[in-house]
Amino acid sequence: MEKKRHSLSGVFWLLTGLSCLTTICLQMTVTALPLWTVNRGYDTAAAGLSTTVCTLTALFFRPAGAGVLRRWGEKNGAVLGAVLYVAVFLLYLPCSSLWFLLVLRAVQGVGMSLLTTALGSLVTACLAPEDRTQGMGYFGLGNAVALSAGPSLGLLLSQGDNFQGLFLAGAALSGVILVSLLALRGKAAPGKAEAPEESGRETGEKNPRGASFWKLSKESGALWPSGLSMLLIFCQMALSTCLSFWGKENGMEDVSLFFTVNLLGMIVSRLFLGNLCRRVGERIPAVSAAVLLAVSYLLLGVWMNPVSLWISGVLYGFGYGILYALLNGAAVKFSREENRAAANAVFFGAKDLGTALGSAAWGAAQSWGLGGGMYGIGAGVSLLAGLLYARPGAALRGKKARG
Repeated sequence: MEKKRHSLSGVFWLLTGLSCLTTICLQMTVTALPLWTVNRGYDTAAAGLSTTVCTLTALFFRPAGAGVLRRWGEKNGAVLGAVLYVAVFLLYLPCSSLWFLLVLRAVQGVGMSLLTTALGSLVTACLAPEDRTQGMGYFGLGNAVALSAGPSLGLLLSQGDNFQGLFLAGAALSGVILVSLLALRGKAAPGKAEAPEESGRETGEKNPRGASFWKLSKESGALWPSGLSMLLIFCQMALSTCLSFWGKENGMEDVSLFFTVNLLGMIVSRLFLGNLCRRVGERIPAVSAAVLLAVSYLLLGVWMNPVSLWISGVLYGFGYGILYALLNGAAVKFSREENRAAANAVFFGAKDLGTALGSAAWGAAQSWGLGGGMYGIGAGVSLLAGLLYARPGAALRGKKARG
């Protein structure tokens, strides 16, 4: 029985790989397209707009995207997203104007919204409830690795203003996603999210498929952990946006070591998280992770040097790797087939919102000269998020939301 609980299917690993490719394709454009924009004579504000348009489009499309997945099925929705990805990368090739680029970025945002929500839903469907924390931990780890690999690959492929090679590579990787999805069969590729009679009796709805997105989101139990994950991502953007500037203020030109050891710590934490939660539950890991995050931020804020950077990176990797995986698992843990897409849409939408708000807020804080104070704020908010998740009864919110 125990062996069965530890088993993750081949379909799970395939879907995780496809999610990684989706993230890599996106992150290649996040780093390279601002360079494309500047090299064609536009200012840095326009360069930043190319990223903002994609993120905001994905965010606002997610409720509609969840409806598409419920009507067409997760697999069909993912296929549509992959088709949009392939088309956008091919249309990048002849693109020469900023306005056409922004239109393509908006279309890519729609494709990203469909792909990430659908793949998250398909992964949820192929995981047994007792395996969801561990499975979503590995799923998130794959995306974290892709998040680091994508920008590097984008810069490598676009060296010497060779954006054609970048776009062709993106089209090829998107084609791999599309072909793999078309070949997908079995339980992980359900059709339309039919509302079974049992679900109708549980919810008291005569027609659950006609329920609104927000009603389904509430019933899935995803709102609470998604809100906490948004706080976590919001704080993380203080590192992505401002750590290099804070390092220079303290005489450190290169802070890449932080992100390297951060990724290593995240990988190690995900490897033992599933077994740890089965033995001690989720409250102890959640509180421990929140404390590690707080200490990491405080080290950066008050003691910025190569030694503290290394220590802070390791602590952050462990803390973030554990807490984000717990929140991701909690967001889908109690979802049923008819609200699975809504649960994933809410969780990924919270990530989009945290990214957008965090980038703007911490960028402004940097210009105001807040300095190390922003990492004190990050410590407090991250600690609060972990404690709110770990408090007695918080883990049952999803069950209560189901009614």
